[in-house]
Amino acid sequence: MSDYGEGYKDGYKEGFLDGQMCKRKEQEILDLVKSKNKLVEGYE
Repeated sequence: MSDYGEGYKDGYKEGFLDGQMCKRKEQEILDLVKSKNKLVEGYE
């Protein structure tokens, strides 16, 4: 039982961190797109 609990916690933590990393990547991509759009708007 305790082994299962530990494994479950580790798995949850890893899944949570993966989720956070995905969100951060999405944010980075959105920021890149926004900055590119600003550059394009500046050239118009």
